[in-house]
Amino acid sequence: MPQMSYGMMAPAFAGLSYSVMKRIVLRQLTEYIRSIDASLGGAHVIGNIERVAALMGGQKVLGRAIDSVGDMRAAVENGLPKAVLKNVVVSLLRDPRAQRVLMHKLVPEPTLRRRKSRLNLVESERTERLARITALAQEVWGEEDARAFMTAPHPMLGGRTPAEHIVTDLGAREVEQILHALAFGLPV
Repeated sequence: MPQMSYGMMAPAFAGLSYSVMKRIVLRQLTEYIRSIDASLGGAHVIGNIERVAALMGGQKVLGRAIDSVGDMRAAVENGLPKAVLKNVVVSLLRDPRAQRVLMHKLVPEPTLRRRKSRLNLVESERTERLARITALAQEVWGEEDARAFMTAPHPMLGGRTPAEHIVTDLGAREVEQILHALAFGLPV
């Protein structure tokens, strides 16, 4: 991607509103990050799989070392241990009531009670997604500020918190776009 100065970009943005310009820049940034990821064979430029595994409880809870995205994919496909969900939520929220609410958004309470030891694929994906976005927020903000970011309503998310918003994959993508923009010093 060639270097562009503001003077070169200004004519392209002439007549566009700030929100439209922001969406264009975020889309271009996301495409650029994906192109770098692809050129590196899928390795994440931003995102540390070891940090994600640590948030989940590490090898002790996962029952295996997680050293790559492939290892994480295999663990999710096999079903993450129930304890992973609790570890991730507890690392994010201090209030026990708020922890329960978030856990039950990811896995409904009756379903969670029925689970013997492992989550199913969909529940494991949701849990991994929460851990991955939390780890990314920690890389961008640091641990305490990441907690504040993940639990505070955000105007770009319709006033919802990032933790609430990442229940779906598309919601997680929106939160990732915000975090990537912050990591690269773009306005959000």
